[in-house]
Amino acid sequence: MPAFGTRNTLKMPSEIRTSGVFLNISVRLRIPNGLSLFTKIPMNVIYEDEATSLNDIFSNQEINNLVDLLIETTTDNEKCRLLEIFLVSKLINCQPQLFLELITKIHDSKGECRVSQLATFFSVSERTIHRLSNKLVGVNPINYINLIRFRNVMQLSSRTKADLLSNTLDAGYYDQSHFIKQFKTFSTFTPLQFLEINSFEKVSNFYNI
Repeated sequence: MPAFGTRNTLKMPSEIRTSGVFLNISVRLRIPNGLSLFTKIPMNVIYEDEATSLNDIFSNQEINNLVDLLIETTTDNEKCRLLEIFLVSKLINCQPQLFLELITKIHDSKGECRVSQLATFFSVSERTIHRLSNKLVGVNPINYINLIRFRNVMQLSSRTKADLLSNTLDAGYYDQSHFIKQFKTFSTFTPLQFLEINSFEKVSNFYNI
């Protein structure tokens, strides 16, 4: 992991380990993928490796100045203010309206949609949707849709404390074996293993949307 970096937690479980004295500040951008607002580098290029240095996105001097300011501050509120000022000053790109509408549609459907259906609904080609998703999210739209549908199952099960597997059909999965395979892809656990360790409160350890 770079000293100052970003990593992709969309496609696989992610774990960060540290040791010794360190300054650990994480920023979560709530829109998919917020990092695309700060660079013209396509997100699928950014996320080709496990982790990407922020020095590939911002200049070394910008990063060093920011780190110096953060170290000098004494309160968390001041650190947040400095980060906000820095990020706002680096906004260079607006996400196209079509992309925002696509993302909204996927979320509103809770992942129960297909790329072909989205293409028909928005009167665009499937290729256009793939291009936008790879550039602005970092993964293809099929993976993103699967992740949103997976998250819907997790949120439903976490709220109701119902049987995890019993919620799969309600979320649009055709069968439990399909869900189990996808569950292991996103979490490295089987559903039963996940339930045994009582990990609903730890969902963010292996996906981040």
